[in-house]
Amino acid sequence: MKHSQSGLCYVVVCFQSAEHVAFLLSSVLRDCDMAVIHYDVKSPENLKKFSTRISEHYENILTIPSINCSWAGFSQVQVYLNSIRAALSHNVDWSHVVFLSEQHLPLKHPDEIASILSQTRSLVPAYQTSQMTGYPRADIESRFSACYKELPGVGGFAIDIVDRSEEFYDDIYHGSNWIVLSRQHCEILLNEDSKGAFDIFRTSIHADECAIQSVLESHISSHENKETTVVALPHLTDNSNLIMTDNLYNESSQSDRLFIRKRQAKLSYEVEKSIIDRHFKCGIYFEYLRSKESLTTSASQSSATCVERIYEILKQLAGFNIAVHNHCRNENLSGTLINILITVPDFAENLTIRIVSEDKENFKACLLESFDFKGYFERPSIQKNALVALARVRTYGVFAQRDIIPLDLESKGFFSLKDDHDSADMIEIVRRLIIFGKHWSS
Repeated sequence: MKHSQSGLCYVVVCFQSAEHVAFLLSSVLRDCDMAVIHYDVKSPENLKKFSTRISEHYENILTIPSINCSWAGFSQVQVYLNSIRAALSHNVDWSHVVFLSEQHLPLKHPDEIASILSQTRSLVPAYQTSQMTGYPRADIESRFSACYKELPGVGGFAIDIVDRSEEFYDDIYHGSNWIVLSRQHCEILLNEDSKGAFDIFRTSIHADECAIQSVLESHISSHENKETTVVALPHLTDNSNLIMTDNLYNESSQSDRLFIRKRQAKLSYEVEKSIIDRHFKCGIYFEYLRSKESLTTSASQSSATCVERIYEILKQLAGFNIAVHNHCRNENLSGTLINILITVPDFAENLTIRIVSEDKENFKACLLESFDFKGYFERPSIQKNALVALARVRTYGVFAQRDIIPLDLESKGFFSLKDDHDSADMIEIVRRLIIFGKHWSS
């Protein structure tokens, strides 16, 4: 199946976890897409630092000025409007804006998401309040029964009582805030904002579930009234914390929904692997690791060698043991000054990964030791490039050591760092080996 390659703009509204933002962007972003990141003023320093760093390294990722958001406040809608303005002024030719949180995960390959969205304009679930009864109707009415003033970063407080007519609720629509908007509808929203269409919502609460839905209602056709995100409600998970389960993720992957939330703080091996198998831009994720490293590096360590910097980054990755040695038994690398030896636990054949350096600045090779590759490249999944982390294997005599060349490099024989000593590619190799190690051994 050939998927559409139309560009998308992912707006990620985040508050707490840099790691979750990095994983989400890695799993959805393609070269033709762009992303807009907004973090809250109250967000932790590592999230702010990562957002700034990733925007500096990737032209198609923007971090917009931060707003001091409050739960249920109009500030949530203002973030959406500001993100749309930033996206429209960027040079990426995107067709849709997809609004996500750091707690979202994709359920499909990003090419498939783009293909589905190419067949529609916007996806905005919205239901007319005047047609509601009982508690749902009372809930919406309570949001407009007073004039609320937002205290930034805290919440909305009623400062006056307002009487609303029955006709007022004919124009109020309610739905999920996890929506997809076409470029045309984004332009309409900003035009309506300039006319004051959002003013009534600035003095309400929970405007993120009503404002855009109501302003766009006359422009949205009935077939565009669709949910994009599976929300882990209690009746779907048997728990009340709105956190997804692996079973719900697997079931939702077979549905027509595009995303799921809220993700677990730590994904299971099976869920993480299924997402990485589909699509994963490791470079984005490793910018997170590197930003995390720079946060914990003291001034006295700022002049550390390239070898030492990579060692510190690798220590952030879980699931393996790591040690540094000052010798290497490989006869071709007899002059090695230092090497990093990584052992992957519970891996068949006792896999070890060795990264070696000859001058403490330029790594010469990444090696696999004591591992028999016979038969592994004959698997269908390997032939389809679904799990391939190795593009070249060489044997060095009786030690049966192999050097690894990543697929996207054209190195001849050995892997070397770039002139700027960028370690992302080297770390990407190690992470891919660790993530896929158990699959290879099964």
